[in-house]
Amino acid sequence: VLNQTALSQSVQDANAGDVVLGSSSNSRLQNFSLDEFGIWNRTLTATDILELFNGGQGISLNQTLVTINEPANNQKKIINNNVTFEADILSYSLDLINTSIFLRGVLNETHTISGLTNTHKFFKTFDSVEELNWSIQACTTDGDCTITLNRTLNITTFAEINSTFNSTLLITQRGSYITQIGTFNDTFTSPVFFWSNNKFN
Repeated sequence: VLNQTALSQSVQDANAGDVVLGSSSNSRLQNFSLDEFGIWNRTLTATDILELFNGGQGISLNQTLVTINEPANNQKKIINNNVTFEADILSYSLDLINTSIFLRGVLNETHTISGLTNTHKFFKTFDSVEELNWSIQACTTDGDCTITLNRTLNITTFAEINSTFNSTLLITQRGSYITQIGTFNDTFTSPVFFWSNNKFN
């Protein structure tokens, strides 16, 4: 962080070539040392800059990685069935201290964890149909936390489990299409199959 008069320079023709730090159009070489480089997708506040500068001592950038394993984004799950939320958590420096799951943008549950790596699961059951946003957060012993981007989970009364069909049939051949659908306390009475906007009972 530059601790003096703010300087700014626009990047010209960014798509025409490389962007070089510490250089200029006159091909001057850099005259500084670079030990950390961070990119933010927002404007830094004065408080942000003071924390980063920290009286010249600087601070460590957050080095915790949270990778979601399941469920996949936009996956469908049936109401009143167990849903497993799993994430791999990796800290490159400090020990992990806890991990949390956020549902609908609100902290739902926190578990204590330790070490530098952890594969953690949360188990939830939902009793109503909804489109649910969720994320997982992990924190280290210094209080730094990393949270994943929101994912969506669709809670529904039924969901397609799998489908099988022959994808290489010729136009005059007959084939079968089988789909397995899971439900919650419901029985299908009149299944209908649609193919190319045509209805088949």
